[in-house]
Amino acid sequence: MSIAQLSDRTKFSDVDLCVFIIVGVLAENQFTKNGSMDPMTTNDSSDNSPSQSTEPDQSGAPRNKTRGRLIWLGSITLLFGVVLIALPLVTARIATSWLQDNGASNASIENIDINLFTGTVRLMELDASGGAQQRLHIGLAEVDVRWWPLASKRIYVEEIRLQDTQIDFLPDSQGNWQVGGLRFSPAAQSTADTEAAPFEWGIGSELVDLTNVSLTYKDALFDTDMEINKITLGSHFSWLTGAETELVIDMDFNDSPIDLRSTLVPWGELQSISGDLQLNDHLLQDHEDILEQFAGLTDTRGLVSMDLDVSASLNDAGVFDLLVSGPLEITGISFTRDTVTVSNGQLDWQGLIDIKFPVIDNEPLVTVEGDLQLAATQVSLAELELEASLGAFSYNGRFDLFAAQDANQAPTFNLAAMVSGQELALDHNRLDYELARLQSFNLNEIRLNTLEQASVAQLQLNVLQVMADTPNDDNAETNQLLSLNELGLEQVTFSTNTGLLINSVSLWEPVLSIERQAGGGIARVSELQAIFAGAPQQGATQGASQSATQQATQTQNGTAEPMLFIINTLQVMSTNFLDLEDVSVTPPVNFQLSAMDLQINNINSGSTDPMTVQLATGNNTMQLGVTGDVTAFADPMSVNLVASMSALELPRFSPYILGYNINRGRLSVDSEVAITGETLDIQNSVLLEAIQLAGKAADDNEILAQGMAMPLDVALDLLRDSDDHISLDLPVTGSLSDPLFNSADIIRTVMQNALQNAAMSYVTTALQPLGTLLFIGDLASQAAAPRFEPLTMTTGDASLSDENREYLFKIGDLLKERPRLQLTLCGIVTETDREVLATRALRQLQQNVEAELLETQGAQGEEEPGGEPAAIQAPQISDGELLELAAMRTRTATSFLANSVMIESGRLFVCRETLDGAEDARPRVRLSL
Repeated sequence: MSIAQLSDRTKFSDVDLCVFIIVGVLAENQFTKNGSMDPMTTNDSSDNSPSQSTEPDQSGAPRNKTRGRLIWLGSITLLFGVVLIALPLVTARIATSWLQDNGASNASIENIDINLFTGTVRLMELDASGGAQQRLHIGLAEVDVRWWPLASKRIYVEEIRLQDTQIDFLPDSQGNWQVGGLRFSPAAQSTADTEAAPFEWGIGSELVDLTNVSLTYKDALFDTDMEINKITLGSHFSWLTGAETELVIDMDFNDSPIDLRSTLVPWGELQSISGDLQLNDHLLQDHEDILEQFAGLTDTRGLVSMDLDVSASLNDAGVFDLLVSGPLEITGISFTRDTVTVSNGQLDWQGLIDIKFPVIDNEPLVTVEGDLQLAATQVSLAELELEASLGAFSYNGRFDLFAAQDANQAPTFNLAAMVSGQELALDHNRLDYELARLQSFNLNEIRLNTLEQASVAQLQLNVLQVMADTPNDDNAETNQLLSLNELGLEQVTFSTNTGLLINSVSLWEPVLSIERQAGGGIARVSELQAIFAGAPQQGATQGASQSATQQATQTQNGTAEPMLFIINTLQVMSTNFLDLEDVSVTPPVNFQLSAMDLQINNINSGSTDPMTVQLATGNNTMQLGVTGDVTAFADPMSVNLVASMSALELPRFSPYILGYNINRGRLSVDSEVAITGETLDIQNSVLLEAIQLAGKAADDNEILAQGMAMPLDVALDLLRDSDDHISLDLPVTGSLSDPLFNSADIIRTVMQNALQNAAMSYVTTALQPLGTLLFIGDLASQAAAPRFEPLTMTTGDASLSDENREYLFKIGDLLKERPRLQLTLCGIVTETDREVLATRALRQLQQNVEAELLETQGAQGEEEPGGEPAAIQAPQISDGELLELAAMRTRTATSFLANSVMIESGRLFVCRETLDGAEDARPRVRLSL
């Protein structure tokens, strides 16, 4: 092969070749000139010419030395030139052979240029492949080294350049690496307990330049494509400690542009890098496999963009510190985990992340601080058919993660933050209304110390609607189960040692809209219960059962105690608190409470001290107030309350009173409520205004009469005053644990007994000492009309005694005080009346006969009567005559009440006269209501 061919093969520079050729030619010419035998100048030994000198040449020795040196110089130069020319060829052949020996099915190198004079090594067009997806291609790799600094133990690289390169990385199942089809086994770990000798040489370069370099990596989880458009690293030398240089990276990561402009300090006590890192529109779906493997996420979507200030340092102590700050943006993110699907329209992060390792002086291992904004977030639980949405979310705070003190402890953390959000909604796919909607929420000064201590300075919920109609654009009225204008919590703290402490809880403008359905269930609540009753439980039920069993076991073993909670003040304020519609009764009941002011102090689950209760509520007519103490957490529980209710309209509650139909009336009550354990004791002072009751049906009369000795309407009339008011005491006692305890029966029974007892007490007091109420009839089955003590009449007489008149005056006063009462008078005669009347009639006959006899004798002129009168037979008194006496008695008493006592005649009724044939019967006038 000619020199020209070698030059073309190895691409040596023209200057290098010229040097080699000139040196070789000069050496060769000099050798020919001084060492060859020119026949024209050679002396023949047989020539005896006198001109031929026979003395030795004195200059031959120096010439031979010079000639020898030139021969050696030419030989070495030629040899060195041959080596320089052959070195690239040999290197290329060795490199190609090595590539093939290590797995490359095809390997070629177009050229290797090695210039020992300039310290340049250049490799061009290297191709090696182990398959269609495993390629190693280097268009140009060049290294320029200065030789002279080697004398000072310094490796001085002027330039490192890599261009037009493609490298495929692929690990195999044995843990070996395949680079462009080449196989590399992991390096063996040395077991020798020796320390490597320190590297005492200096190293550095003026420029590192990577241009148009493509790197790909594939395994079971990753499929990464990295296109390096440009990477440049400026001048850096280990002997220039603390000097800064510039690092610029312009690349595409899975078709997403990454741009880094940074300042680097690679040598010194503190090695650092700081710069700006930009990533635009990076696809999260490129990492689906790894996200599924490590986080269980599938169907991951989203675009990631960032413009971050990155700072990293490593000091001589081995402490690494990474600080990243700036904006991070993820748009259109979505993923699924099990049956939960999450999507988010926009995520914006502006803050910093600081990572230090190892930690010194109890500093945080990781610090995350900044602002997080979320927009249009949705969460779907397919198994429960629930969907949650959040219109906007804002977070501002700092999170510190601290390394564990030892291997047996978990890392600890601190969180200080503020959180707010808007338009939080919860829906169910099978419901035509929303389960809940919250307009906004705010949490201020959140502090979290691991999971053992937490506090919130203020929590506020605004405009909460529960089970409300889906919002629409029209102005139609929205129906909901519960609405709340504002819920506020102040100074909330939690600790595993002290429990939950809340300084104050306030609810502003809560409104309950309850519709009780015909079957007794609550509208919308019943529908939701039916849906969740049929929802699949799967592992959740089993887990819950196990958890409940474990908790029960812990409680039995004494290892678990209920969590302590304290609420210093609970306050509820509303101007339209309750709207009740009950269609389960006939007629339907509608009831409203337009005002609510409730305050409870000192709610403490760990104390036996009572909590105080103050309640004021009402509507346009009724007012209710309650004050007192409740010891809810003592054993036994106790309640002591004083309640006052005024002007409650009763007709609307008529459907709840068994057997009664309340046509009219108002109720006012002053109550003292005492509950100790299961014992109930309520003392009520009741005022009924203009009450009017009736049986709801004919059969209800029996219900009305059960347990009463008088009809209910009569008892009420007995108690009515002139203003149509009824005042009575109404005690309610019993046991809350009694299975027969029924509120409706209790109210009915207590009211009946109270009315009856009050009526009896009133009348007895009003008529004493002249009379009392007598009750006639089978009191166990049905009540009879209540009757006053009757007017006892003189036998055979219808006139009133002074005592009768006084008694009738008292009855008249009672009737005047109770204008609704009506009095019935019935005259009654007995057999003694018949005897007296017969005797009286006989005496009258005898007197009449005697008178006639005297008159006859006087007419005859007889001075003295003679003889005895004839015997007279006693007359017979008929029942009619007796009943006439009874009627006279009725008229006499009625006339006295009407004319003397001044009772309206319309309130006085007479009944049919009767004959009482009992032996001990007394003549009388019966008085009944």
